Amino acid sequence: MWEVHSGNIVCAFVGHKKEVLSVAFSPDGQMIASGSSDKTIRLWHAKTGRQINIFKAHVAEVLSVAFSPGGRFLLSGGNDMAVLLWDVQNILQPILFEGHNESVASVAFGPEGPFAISGSRDGTVRLWSLRNISIEKTTSDHWIN
Repeated sequence: MWEVHSGNIVCAFVGHKKEVLSVAFSPDGQMIASGSSDKTIRLWHAKTGRQINIFKAHVAEVLSVAFSPGGRFLLSGGNDMAVLLWDVQNILQPILFEGHNESVASVAFGPEGPFAISGSRDGTVRLWSLRNISIEKTTSDHWIN
């Protein structure tokens, strides 16, 4: 991480074994998620660069990551055609959304509603409903229930 005005390095985020393909800040700016060719997603403390957690379930490169509006959930897409929904507070098995026929190059959450969206190299965009997902209801992302 660089300080914009001086160009000096503030801290380094070290841990991935291969190139980093996607990064995202949590909405509160406290965490950074990174997706990599090493098939992992790493969660970092934004100010110190300290690694908080590692998420492993993709079987190919992780091409995109995105935080939910409340910051509790993380969405990832990869070269394995998978879209995965993670609870960043409880490392459980992620919820898998299937349907793309090629790599998932981009993922995002709806700004307020119970939806996620993914874009794939198969030429499709898929809108995923997060209603009735079996992740406990929270105040930070109340629309997932």
